[in-house]
Amino acid sequence: MLHYLSNLIKINIMKRIFLLLIIIIFAQILTAQPEARKYKFIAQIEKELKEQKLMPIRAAWEYSYIGEYWHTIEMDDLDIQVRQESYLEQENLSLEELKAFEQYKPESALHYIAQRAQNEQIIILNEAHPKPLHRVFAEQLLDSLYAAGFRYLGLEALQMSFSDTTRIIEMDTFLNKRGYPYSSPITGTYTCEPQFGNLIRTAIQKGFHVFGYEAMGFQRKQMSRDSAQALNVQRILLNNPKAKILLFCGYSHLLEQPQPCPKDNPDCKQLLWMAYHLKNLTGIDPFTINQDILTERLATSESPYFKIINADQPSVFINKNGKVFNGLENLDLYDILIYHPRTKYIKGRPDWLLRNGKFKYYQLNKSEITINCPCQVRAYDAHESEAATPIDMMEWRTKDEEKALVLPPGKYNIVIENIARELQRLKIEVK
Repeated sequence: MLHYLSNLIKINIMKRIFLLLIIIIFAQILTAQPEARKYKFIAQIEKELKEQKLMPIRAAWEYSYIGEYWHTIEMDDLDIQVRQESYLEQENLSLEELKAFEQYKPESALHYIAQRAQNEQIIILNEAHPKPLHRVFAEQLLDSLYAAGFRYLGLEALQMSFSDTTRIIEMDTFLNKRGYPYSSPITGTYTCEPQFGNLIRTAIQKGFHVFGYEAMGFQRKQMSRDSAQALNVQRILLNNPKAKILLFCGYSHLLEQPQPCPKDNPDCKQLLWMAYHLKNLTGIDPFTINQDILTERLATSESPYFKIINADQPSVFINKNGKVFNGLENLDLYDILIYHPRTKYIKGRPDWLLRNGKFKYYQLNKSEITINCPCQVRAYDAHESEAATPIDMMEWRTKDEEKALVLPPGKYNIVIENIARELQRLKIEVK
């Protein structure tokens, strides 16, 4: 009997040890740093485009990741398809439309949204995925939204768990605790782009809980992508009915109404987007903000409204009756349009990276660079891993280029890598 009990105790101890080992191994897997993304060089993108191994929209994404905004918008030909699908493509304005728009005057978009946010529970802000400008604007909203009680930032771009069917959870489980995204797909899609990384960092630092709401695999078998997205957002509200949420989505997912049929196909099946489903699920009318329509373009024609606007800051347009301009008359697909001024380039970088002076230009000492170029220059926060999404990055085709990093004050680890994947590391401080 004693021998039996002794063996039973040993078995239970072994089971507990085995379970503990499994937990330790699983924890190590979860907390292990993923391999950092290998960003493409300009020459590699050009070569793959020429060989038709890369579609223009994919090239636009790759250019955006390495800070090549001019090349990004030169390649971004998805805009035309998205705008046509959303009934938003317009080549010219009629005299009536022109006269109606002249009644609207520009006002600071940051100021207007800050005031409006006081009485809103859900704000949906869209982006064009290849345009980091839209992420910089979203980041600049965070202070005022936090002051208005917003505590959740939902990102379409974050990867979702494939196994958790009961609650919202990111595959990058420790994102909020760690405070910064990895450049790996483990964190998400597009989150390897520096300005997206900065949006996430800033949100977490300010006290937002960052979550993903993209449709999971099992959901896509049962419902549309957009209805699944809305359901995932609703789960936040089921746990906290008074939660104030900022959702950051791509393109047309902010449409509140069924998408109109094009004139040449009036009997089409109307698409229903995430904002529409969310409104019906929750009974909450979201404040929807489209910041893509009135943004500059190179690959496709610009909005005729964009061409006649003269404003020097991100702006909304309000008439004397207090109505905010939201596009075509009687087509209330979203609440407001934001105008972004045409980009100016200083030291080879877009002016909007400066965030009204909060970030600064930093010129590296070229005499310290010992490896041959073309070179990627990546700046990492000194307290973060090199698996993180960089704070900023750029490419020098030659060392003679005058491109500068654009960074907030702080200490940084600089990684310089050439096309042969040779590395050089420096430490800098931006004051």
